[in-house]
Amino acid sequence: MAREQAVFKHCCYCRTGTAHTELGKICEDHAVTGCDPATGVTGAVLCDGAGSCAYARDGAVSVAEAVLPTLLGMFDRFYEMPEQHAAENLLEEARAAIRRKAGDLGCDVQELACTMLCAALAPDGRYLFFHVGDGLIAAWDPRGGCRILSQYQHMIALNYTTFVTIPDTPYHFGRGTGDIGAFLLTSDGPEQMLSQNGELADRAELLLQAGCLFTRERMMRELNNITDQLQNEGMYDDASFAILGNKHCAGDLFRKLEPDLRSLLFFVPEQSPHRVIDQLGSVFEILADHGGCLSEKAMTRALRTHSDSRTRLKLENLLAAGIIAREDGYYYF
Repeated sequence: MAREQAVFKHCCYCRTGTAHTELGKICEDHAVTGCDPATGVTGAVLCDGAGSCAYARDGAVSVAEAVLPTLLGMFDRFYEMPEQHAAENLLEEARAAIRRKAGDLGCDVQELACTMLCAALAPDGRYLFFHVGDGLIAAWDPRGGCRILSQYQHMIALNYTTFVTIPDTPYHFGRGTGDIGAFLLTSDGPEQMLSQNGELADRAELLLQAGCLFTRERMMRELNNITDQLQNEGMYDDASFAILGNKHCAGDLFRKLEPDLRSLLFFVPEQSPHRVIDQLGSVFEILADHGGCLSEKAMTRALRTHSDSRTRLKLENLLAAGIIAREDGYYYF
């Protein structure tokens, strides 16, 4: 990917639920994220296969893997289309993938039923999301905070939902520009424990904000840790997450964190003077402006630290915390 187009961070995580493990079943969720190298549009697709279906995982994998490249490649067209046309196109892509897989397996398409959650961000600030079935799509707005964008309303029973294979299925489509710093998509396993009465739990808000700050490796550790916590608290279903974060939001977010939280996450002493916090915040901005990658010598010039060794000393806490990385003479974010 061209460095100037690497505006967004993205990662996904899935784990088999304890109930499935006990039954010897595999994870029936599948999540994918990616970036179009030509446009910088970055997106995520998360699918949860219907547990009652024989080929639940096959359906989830087929749909997610087929829809993501279409979502990225046709983002401009989807953004300009009437809502109904955009929804019909996304659903047809999902259903075509299921028909192909059903043909390979020699089964009915309903045996591959799954939900579908999608989100995409463009470097110019445009975004869109699409949702069929249960699960959660949430967003962090740097100006307005965190909020739920889409959540299935269980009108019949908690275990009743709809799927992309259902004719005329209900869906939720949204788009806009300029006010999304991060997206969080989850399957219904974590959903009920990350939201209550239409509000996000604190740890869901932290996940959204972390999506703008953490490296992929650090984010994967955090998702693993939160899944451990949720399972210890009684979550038994498969768990899947997909996160998109705008690197350009990281500097201000870092500066505004409470000192104790900043110390916990970034190893930055609580009593650090304002000028130190401001300079560290500028590190994120410098890296974001260069696509998340900058040579050590260029960073030294940008921070005016006069030597590469002083630059490493200045950034040692961020490096130790796994927030930025240094490799082969380059800093990565």
